[in-house]
Amino acid sequence: MTALALTPNTRLQEAIRSNDLAAVQLELQNGFDHAATILAVRLQRSAIAQYLVKAGVDPMPGLIAAVSTNDKQMLEVLLAAGANPNPTETGQSRAVLEVGLIHAHVALECVQLLLAAGANPNHWSAMRRPPLAISTGPDMVDITRAMLAAGADPNRTGSNGWSALMHAAQSGNVAQAGVLLDAGADPHIRADDGSSCLHIAVQSGHVGMVRFLLSRQAAAVDAQAFALRRVIDADDAITLGNLLRAGADPSTRFGRQETLLGRAAMAGATKVVELLLKHPSQDLADTKSMLGRTALMFAANTDLTWLLLQAGASVHTADARGWTALAYAAASNDSERISMLIEAGAEVNSAALDGKTALMIAASRGFAAAVSTLCHVGARVDLCDNSGDTALLAATSNRPGATVAVLVQLLIDAGANIHAVAADGATALIRQAIRRDNESIQVLLKAGAAATHADRTGRTALEYWPSCPSLKFLTAPVKPALASSL
Repeated sequence: MTALALTPNTRLQEAIRSNDLAAVQLELQNGFDHAATILAVRLQRSAIAQYLVKAGVDPMPGLIAAVSTNDKQMLEVLLAAGANPNPTETGQSRAVLEVGLIHAHVALECVQLLLAAGANPNHWSAMRRPPLAISTGPDMVDITRAMLAAGADPNRTGSNGWSALMHAAQSGNVAQAGVLLDAGADPHIRADDGSSCLHIAVQSGHVGMVRFLLSRQAAAVDAQAFALRRVIDADDAITLGNLLRAGADPSTRFGRQETLLGRAAMAGATKVVELLLKHPSQDLADTKSMLGRTALMFAANTDLTWLLLQAGASVHTADARGWTALAYAAASNDSERISMLIEAGAEVNSAALDGKTALMIAASRGFAAAVSTLCHVGARVDLCDNSGDTALLAATSNRPGATVAVLVQLLIDAGANIHAVAADGATALIRQAIRRDNESIQVLLKAGAAATHADRTGRTALEYWPSCPSLKFLTAPVKPALASSL
């Protein structure tokens, strides 16, 4: 069988493996192999590697191979032979320094060799960021110093607007952040999405980095609003204390002019609320948002409610629509907060601008626990709102089911008038017939609801729901005159 002829590249590779420099020189006359320097580096063929570079073979693959394996000896050979560590070909963007930094274990000596040979520390790499922004690993502080000494720009950013300091903030590398700040890194640079290094440190959960940036006064005031939101979300009183000591404004407002205290109360951030209430410059207990809401209205639990009451928060303050903290507690079905607010002096029957009381609000939302508590503390069940609805009529606005039947029973037990008539002439029985709620209808009929009553359209409950199991066996009523039924 005739042996296959070797290609020039194959013969060149064989010559490198055999460490035959003369054969390499001969084969190079037939063309270059771009992988030749890689093979020479891997096989430690120093003389051949040096010759290949001087003969014009692309050194970049060999340089990358040497740096990737931390082969200082072969790297020195290639650079001494004149290898250029910077990309030279059109469209070639991957520099050897970048590759070394991506491999976070790269030796400082290799980086120093590349920089001494002219590697550009500001080259915008294939990763679309400068080398300085890549060297943010925990063991790369000395490498960062070396690149800065070689002229790396600490404020050069990548395609997303991130600087090296931002990458250090993201990784929580305080030592590196210090080196960068000492070299003139600007902590107020904003990324394309508006984030600063402080934003990024807070988002990444690196409390130590946040404290460090604040201690270096590296946080712009407008960046602190974002940081304040993050510490509230984490209920991080320690970081909040650092922010306030660094000059963050405790009266900062957020969307719809929510106060810092109000936002913390709404988020259930007990530790943050406690710290804010102790702040010497604060009188925040009754400070209102744009919609007139105070922190007591936002309080997410009884612990926060107690803290705010102890700080002097008023239970009588109302927001722009007339809702007090009691109304908000009722709207949250929070029986404990309702009881606590009543004990603190809240008026159980105070009405909002639309005439709705806390009991009506709870009933309209189907909150049996809140309704029960409010009835127990003396809420009047037959007050009407501006539309003429009582709490019982408000309860019928919920989806049919066992919950509404429970609400109806609770209100009847508390003395609600089952014959109360809404502005459209409907009673609770008619409304539940319209909603096909047989469970509630049973409760109402048992309590004596008048099945003969007709609304302004002249229809009774049975006419709205002729097939109702609880109504259809009743004797068909003789409808009274419309006027006499109103």
